[in-house]
Amino acid sequence: MKILNVVLSILILLLAIAAAVFSYLLFEKRETMTKGWEQMSLSINKAASAIDSSSGTSVASSVNKASLDHKKFAQLSGNLGKFNSQVNELIAERDKLAETVMELTNMVKADTITDVNELMQFSSSAESQEKAMAAMTAYKARQDAIINFLEAFGKELNVRNVSAQDYNMSEERAKDALMSVGKNLSETLSRLQSMETVLKDIGSTFQAQGISFNTPNNVGEAIKKIMTQVKNFRQKYEELATRMAAADKVKADLEAAIAERDDTIEECRTEIDKLNTDIARLHYAINPDEGGKNVPALWADGSVEARKACEGKVIELNDKFGFIVIDLSKNTVVKQVLSKTYTADINPMVEVGQTLTVARTLDDGKDAEFIAKIKIVKVEDNCAIAELDGKADSKVRVGDSVFYAQNDLDAANLMK
Repeated sequence: MKILNVVLSILILLLAIAAAVFSYLLFEKRETMTKGWEQMSLSINKAASAIDSSSGTSVASSVNKASLDHKKFAQLSGNLGKFNSQVNELIAERDKLAETVMELTNMVKADTITDVNELMQFSSSAESQEKAMAAMTAYKARQDAIINFLEAFGKELNVRNVSAQDYNMSEERAKDALMSVGKNLSETLSRLQSMETVLKDIGSTFQAQGISFNTPNNVGEAIKKIMTQVKNFRQKYEELATRMAAADKVKADLEAAIAERDDTIEECRTEIDKLNTDIARLHYAINPDEGGKNVPALWADGSVEARKACEGKVIELNDKFGFIVIDLSKNTVVKQVLSKTYTADINPMVEVGQTLTVARTLDDGKDAEFIAKIKIVKVEDNCAIAELDGKADSKVRVGDSVFYAQNDLDAANLMK
C-alpha cells in the first residue's frame, strides 16, 4: 500500500510538472497568436487604407486594430465583410479594366496580347500593360502621322481653314475637314483629267508617239515627248516663216519689177500708137489718090473695137474634164483697115475671166444659132482654154464660132 502511494505521488508530481510545462507552452503560443492577430489586423487595415485612398471608399475605419481585436470575435465577420466586399469590387474593376485594355488592343489591331488573363495575373500583368501601352503609343503615332499628312495634303490642295487640330476635335468636325479635302481633291482630279485630255490632243496633233499618263513617271515622259515634238514643230515653223519671209520679199521684188515692166509696156504701147498714127498720116501723104481724107484713129490693143472684130473657132473639146479649147491666144491679132493699101495688126488682148459667145452657122450667111456662153480660164501662146458659163442650149461642137458679143463687152465694162 505504501508502495502504491509512492507511485501515485510520483505520477501526480509528473502530471503537475507536465501541466506546468504545457501551461507555459500554451501561454507562449497565445502570445505568438496574439501578436500575429495584431499583425494581420494592421495588414488588413493598411490594405483597406491603400484601397480607400484611390477608390473613394472608407472601409479602413471599419477594419482597424480595435475593430479586429481577437476579443471581438463576434463582430469580426461583419467588419471583415466590408473589406471582402471592397476587395471583390477591386477585383471586378481590375477584370473590367483588363477586358477594356484587351478590347482597345484588338481595336488598334495589336497582336501583342492574346489572352485577357495576361493582364489579370500578377506575374504577367506589368509586362502585358507595357505591351498594351506600346501598341497604343504606336497607334497614336500612326494616327498623328495620318493627321499630319492630311494637314499637309490639304495645304497642297489649297484647302483653307483646315488644320491638324480639326481632326482631333469632334467626329463632326473631323468629318467636315475630310469632306473639304475630298472636295478639293475631286476638283483637282477633274482638272488633271481635263489637262490629260488636252495634252493627249496636243500630243496627237504634234504626232508624239507612245504617250501614256498611267503613272507619275509616264506623265513626265509623256510631257517630255510632247514638248520635244512641239519644239521640233516650232523650229520647222520658224524655218518656214523665214523662208516665207524671204519668198515674200522675192515676190514683192518681182511684183515691183512686173509693175515697172507693165508701166514700161504701157508707155511703149502709147508710143507705138503715136507712131502708127504718124505712119498712117505719112502713108496718106505719099499716096495722092487718098490725099485729103481724114486719118482714122488707130485702135488700141484690147479696145472694144479690136474685140468686136475678133472671132475664133472651137478646135477641141474635152468631155472628161469639161473644158473647151479655142484658137484665140496671147498672140491673136485682128486687122484694122486704114486704107485700101494699109492695114494695122491690133491685139484684142484675150485674157482670163473674159466671157465669149459660142454660135453656129455664123459663116454660112444664115441666122446664127446661139449655143452657149464660155469663160476663159487659161490663155496660152497659141490657144485658150475655156469652160461653160451657165447652161448651153445645145452641145458645143468643134468648128463652132466664138466671139465677143455686145452684151459680153458691156458686162466687161461694168466690171472695170
